[in-house]
Amino acid sequence: MFKTIQRICLLIMVTVLAGCAARVVPDTPDAVSSEKLNEETGVLVGSFTRLPDRQEHVSHTVYFQREGEQREYQIMSFHGTDVLGLYPKDDFENKHRKGLLFAFVLPAGDYHFVSYSLESGEGHWKPTTPFSVPFKVQAGKVNYVGDIQLDVHEGTDMFGMRTAKGGTFHFINAKNKDMPMLKAKYPDLPWQETVTTVPDSAREYPKQAVASE
Repeated sequence: MFKTIQRICLLIMVTVLAGCAARVVPDTPDAVSSEKLNEETGVLVGSFTRLPDRQEHVSHTVYFQREGEQREYQIMSFHGTDVLGLYPKDDFENKHRKGLLFAFVLPAGDYHFVSYSLESGEGHWKPTTPFSVPFKVQAGKVNYVGDIQLDVHEGTDMFGMRTAKGGTFHFINAKNKDMPMLKAKYPDLPWQETVTTVPDSAREYPKQAVASE
C-alpha cells in the first residue's frame, strides 16, 4: 500500500514538473524590488490559502493569463513529498487559514484567471467549462489581488478514510491579514504604492472543481 502511494506521488510530481516547464511561477523575494517597477511593469501580490482542519490534495494550482496572450502563470500549493525541494512551502498557518504568499513582476495590463487543477491519489479535478475572472495590473504599483481561498470538499476513499475530493475557489479581499505578512516577505517593494485589484466579480465566480475522467 505504501509503495503504491509513493508511485502515485511520484507520478503526480513528474506530471506537475512537466507542466511547469511551459508556465511562469511566482518570483522569489530576492527578485522582487522597487527597481522592477516602471512605466510598463507592476507587481502582483496576494495569498493562496485553504482551511487548516480539512484534508488536503497533493497539490492545488490556479492559472492566469494576460489578455490576448497564451502564456500561463501559475500559483501552486504543494503538499506531497518534495525530496528535491522544488516547491514553495507554506508561509503561515493559524486557526483560520494556512497557505503561501506570492508575487509576480508583470507587464501592466488586463489579466484573468482561466483555470485550476487539484491533484491527489483519488483523482484529478479541473474545470469542465471555460471561465474568466478578470483583474488589472497597474504599472508602477504593487497590485494586491486578494486571498485566493480553496474550500476543500471531503469524501471517503475505498477504505472509508476521509479524503479530499475537489473544492471551490473564492477570491477574497483580506488585506488586513495579508499585508503585514507580504511586507515582511517582500520588504523591498514600495508598499506606499499599493492598489487593490481583487476581482470585482469575486462573489459571482466561486469555481467548483469537478473530477475529470
